[in-house]
Amino acid sequence: TARWRCRAVIILRAGFIDRVVAGYAVPRMMKPAYSACDEEIPHKRAIGCLVVLSIALGGPYLLYQAACILWPWKWGLLALLGAVEWFFYVCYYRSTYEEFNKIPAKCQPKNFTPADGLRTWGRFIGLMRKAKGISLEGYIRPWFLDAPMSDIKQGNVAEMLTYGFFYRKRSEMTGDLAHIPDMMVQQLEDSLNVKFPPGYTPGVGFMSHLWEDLRAHYRPLLLYLFMEVLGKATRLIMTSYGFKTKRMGLLTYYTLNCGADFAAESEGNNHIPSSTPQHDEDDEWTPFAAPPKAAAADTKRNPLNDTLPDNNNSRATPVMFLHGVGGLILYLEMLKHVIALGHPVIVIEYKHVGMRLCSYIPTVDEVTQAVVEILEAENIPRVCVVGHSYGSFMASRLNALHRDKVHSMCLVDPVCFGMFMPQLLHNFMYRRPRIDWKQ
Repeated sequence: TARWRCRAVIILRAGFIDRVVAGYAVPRMMKPAYSACDEEIPHKRAIGCLVVLSIALGGPYLLYQAACILWPWKWGLLALLGAVEWFFYVCYYRSTYEEFNKIPAKCQPKNFTPADGLRTWGRFIGLMRKAKGISLEGYIRPWFLDAPMSDIKQGNVAEMLTYGFFYRKRSEMTGDLAHIPDMMVQQLEDSLNVKFPPGYTPGVGFMSHLWEDLRAHYRPLLLYLFMEVLGKATRLIMTSYGFKTKRMGLLTYYTLNCGADFAAESEGNNHIPSSTPQHDEDDEWTPFAAPPKAAAADTKRNPLNDTLPDNNNSRATPVMFLHGVGGLILYLEMLKHVIALGHPVIVIEYKHVGMRLCSYIPTVDEVTQAVVEILEAENIPRVCVVGHSYGSFMASRLNALHRDKVHSMCLVDPVCFGMFMPQLLHNFMYRRPRIDWKQ
């Protein structure tokens, strides 16, 4: 259902442009560890040079020439742009928002049962009993939108826990489930060593985003067109890195010497290199660099080596990268460290968290299932999963639902571990960006 689709608000951070531009350069160590086609390196480097030169030199010049030609028709063009934006807002944005904003009769995960809610509650309360130093006010108040602690009573806590673990109102907990809300409140009080005031305070709300209108803001069509251009540039840069672009359902993915491609390229060559050229962090990396020279691997420079030890058994294990909110273009520089491991690499791209237009927004489990289908299509039995931020959701679900597909994991900023913390939901859905003018 639309209410269960991923929603994200992208805030362009300082340094975004620097990271984007940095991604257009091809690092010196970009030679694939398993490549048998050294003659392709100049061709791929030429693509990287073309992208850099086009943006650095051709882009501003073309914009200037276009402005000179179109300037006499500026008012007509502004009127046309306004008409296009109005058409986009009325005919696309409003209808799409209304479709995604529909609240289903049962706002809960697919195949969810009360037993699943009790199981999740048991894990949560077990963690709370082991945790130390948790501030009651700092943990409880954010769930209730910073309401005073004196207004948060047992009935309010029971209402919030019923929503959070069973996706129901307290009045819907009938029959064998009627006693569960009070039981959860009592167990929470015991784990936090606190006693909530009895009763219920009307009007005290809590973060119930699944039952509320979507918090979405209109952005002009030009922004989405710009993001599509960045998406195409990302695909071109990934090609210059040596990746092959493929598609599976709603997902685009990139492969480097993995699956069927690796089998074809390595036919007749069973040697697996014990070391790969490493990128020297002190050197500048540029698309104009000469082809890399063989060098001993400096395993201390790459933290991912702790996840994949350097031995012949693990060297053939592919590394699968799952990016976070903002799109793959933010990770082009990071991918050089993944490639530096010398393993086959597969990169999954999902545009619905990259501020790009999508007619359908898949759930985390749907993306996870698509990832499994990709691995099967590429004849990859197991992978080392590297996930950042939002990508850690897919990594955790892959580990839970398809454990046999996971060789090892490396999670960066793993928000999947903090779903029980109110700050995560508050920052994404409720917090309003503010500027500290005193700074």
